[in-house]
Amino acid sequence: MAERERLHYEQDQQQIKENITKSEEELQILVHKLKEAKQERSNKIEYDELAVEVTKFPSRELSQDNIASLKAEILELEQEAYQQSQVMELRKKQFFTALLCLQSIQESIEEDQREEAKRLFHKRTHHDDDEEEEEEGGFDETVDNIAPTTSTPAIAVTNGLDRYIVASATHQSSLSFGMISWSGRMVMEEFVGQPFIGYAQCSRSESGQ
Repeated sequence: MAERERLHYEQDQQQIKENITKSEEELQILVHKLKEAKQERSNKIEYDELAVEVTKFPSRELSQDNIASLKAEILELEQEAYQQSQVMELRKKQFFTALLCLQSIQESIEEDQREEAKRLFHKRTHHDDDEEEEEEGGFDETVDNIAPTTSTPAIAVTNGLDRYIVASATHQSSLSFGMISWSGRMVMEEFVGQPFIGYAQCSRSESGQ
């Protein structure tokens, strides 16, 4: 009887061990399944969050339409920028042309002013000379050989202080007498039928002849 109880006890112990081992294995399986369930739950939550974010964006078709619209707008802006650059370039050329015109007008005005100043100075100088001639008793002229031929000598007009030499174009060399010291500039004009006549005011030299 005692032997039977011992065997029965040993069998119970063995069964308990087997049950414990089986329970541990089942527990391990359950733990693994729990981990998988937790991972699936975490993934599902993440997927749901991503789905919510995705719904905030437009669809692919709508995105393509938006891209096409943006490209068309960019092209239009580029064309407008090119047109604006062309207009600006034209305005620059027009401004430069206007500036040149203004500069030319200004130079013309300045040239007219200089010519007017010269004319007034020349007129005033001749007026002063006329007054001096009147004060000195008049203008004494001597004119020699004014016939308009190629052999025409120089025409000399003197007033005692200054000497004026007038010659035809073919006899300009006659204006370089050694006794005359020139103080004016040569001016060409018509005289007594000759093509050109040069005249210049000069001061009396040491000989005064």
